[in-house]
Amino acid sequence: MKQQTTDLRSPVLNRHQLALCVQLARGPQTLDALQTHFNRSTAQIKRDLHVLDATALGPLMYQPGIQLAKGAELLNGDKIYGLMMHAAREILPQTNLQVLLTVDSGNDYVKSRTLCPFVVLCEQQTAGRGRYGRSWQSAFGAGLYLSALFPLADFQDVGGLSLAVGVMVARFVTKLGLDICLKWPNDLLDKQGKKLGGILIEIQDGYVIAGIGINYVTQDVQALGSSSLCAMARAASRPRIGRNLAAARLLNELLCGLKEFGNVGFQGFYAEWCERDVLVSKKITVHNGQARAGICLGINKQGGLLLRADDGKLHVITGGTLHAA
Repeated sequence: MKQQTTDLRSPVLNRHQLALCVQLARGPQTLDALQTHFNRSTAQIKRDLHVLDATALGPLMYQPGIQLAKGAELLNGDKIYGLMMHAAREILPQTNLQVLLTVDSGNDYVKSRTLCPFVVLCEQQTAGRGRYGRSWQSAFGAGLYLSALFPLADFQDVGGLSLAVGVMVARFVTKLGLDICLKWPNDLLDKQGKKLGGILIEIQDGYVIAGIGINYVTQDVQALGSSSLCAMARAASRPRIGRNLAAARLLNELLCGLKEFGNVGFQGFYAEWCERDVLVSKKITVHNGQARAGICLGINKQGGLLLRADDGKLHVITGGTLHAA
């Protein structure tokens, strides 16, 4: 999975800490029981508990017994699949859904799978990459990190697919009673313009790989200049949704949305994208071999960015990086 979620400054967990987290997710534990279960010293267990305190699943609770923070949960494939709607389960058999505690890159992982379609969700990524190969770590337990593998033959045309997946995520967020903006070509923002997550589409060897990263919770979203689903829910006085239910609802929108895209292409998503376009009518600079400044006029029906340059010329931008003035 190679999405561009915000760096949440949470530690990368090692195998001992991952195993400890799984054990705590089963219910309250005593320090003695943890020492016996893992055959490790008190000092080692306490050190790892201190590390877990700094993750999105902390701070840990110590009464009654040691356990994850209130409301925190690990992703569970059986729970997620059971919460998915029938139409989504028809597209993805349960054997083709996997949850991992840690992975280098979710997108790279699904490329090696023999089952297709295939979806992996992971708790942390240690070597994820964004656009143009930018490295990115995804903090443990803090987000929804998902990579999906589909046959390229399912789609008549993949033009605008990254934007369409953005609309699918927006549909998911809207059904939570929240709303987001979309920034061309692959950024997910809250209504204040803070980064909620990102999307990366890859096409390789006859397959389409869609990577999605969404911040579910951050420990200090103001300091980090990012947003999260939980922060947005608090601001809107909406109830917090569990990560397993959130993952199931995201998969509902993604799986059914990709089927819709295969039938109608980007035209079925164009209007919804335009409604959430955060750049339209704004001064921007695009870098794609050369820098072009001008006014964003939105996108065309193929997903290209329309830029009215300062010299009056109209450009259709299909790649590059951009910055708002």
